[in-house]
Amino acid sequence: MRSFVCFGAVLCAATVAIAHDGVMNKSVLTRMETMTEFKEITKTLGRIGSGADEWDPKKVEITMQALTAAAARVVPEFEANERDPKDRAADTIWTSWDDFVSTANGFETTVSEMDVSSAKALAVSVSALGDGCKTCHKAYRVRK
Repeated sequence: MRSFVCFGAVLCAATVAIAHDGVMNKSVLTRMETMTEFKEITKTLGRIGSGADEWDPKKVEITMQALTAAAARVVPEFEANERDPKDRAADTIWTSWDDFVSTANGFETTVSEMDVSSAKALAVSVSALGDGCKTCHKAYRVRK
């Protein structure tokens, strides 16, 4: 299990380094790293839920802990209206702050309510998680 966690951390760090090259604002970079973490976690859970990766309850538990921690960081990481030329955060985050917080809190609730009791249940939960990501990105992320 330790090797899984170490490999996952290295993979995530490598992905972040490539995806966010040139971001100068440390607060923005931190937010972007959290979003990349969500992407990697969702991929991992999706592979387990679909059966592409072996069902491993301990791996699911560790991955869910990382997801829960990342979800709890969203609102605090966006509190300051920090910007960067490579930032994709829309101004509506701060101009509609209460709505953004409500959406982020709803996402956190979705995470806390995920059923991870089996691969099939996990697959359904990951789908709902993806819907939460899409909802937030549609309202609060600038398209490329």
